[in-house]
Amino acid sequence: WEYAAKEAPYGYDAFHFLFQTLLLLKKQPPEKIYNVFVKDQAIRRRVASYLKDFGVSTNFSLLFLLYLLDRLAFYASQVSGNVHTLHCLATVTNLWLWNRGLSHGQALECASFRLRL
Repeated sequence: WEYAAKEAPYGYDAFHFLFQTLLLLKKQPPEKIYNVFVKDQAIRRRVASYLKDFGVSTNFSLLFLLYLLDRLAFYASQVSGNVHTLHCLATVTNLWLWNRGLSHGQALECASFRLRL
């Protein structure tokens, strides 16, 4: 997998593959990408099954949020970054946080948790 890394939490490569496929190949707008991750139970089951194969039972929402925050930080730090991808990630992250009632402080806590991994 393109984004597989030993230090990345489980599931990052699956989230990255799905997100990039929807964004780059299927040219889906951020709202549709968000809806796929929220409403498509088949995708959620596939990711859960993938994680279970590695003996990991964890929170889908938290892992996906960590993926989004990591990718946001990556694209925001690029000098000649891909503005389209950055905008899409920001929109999906905002929708994800807003619809879960997560406060800004809780989002920062999640981000700081990712930095300690």
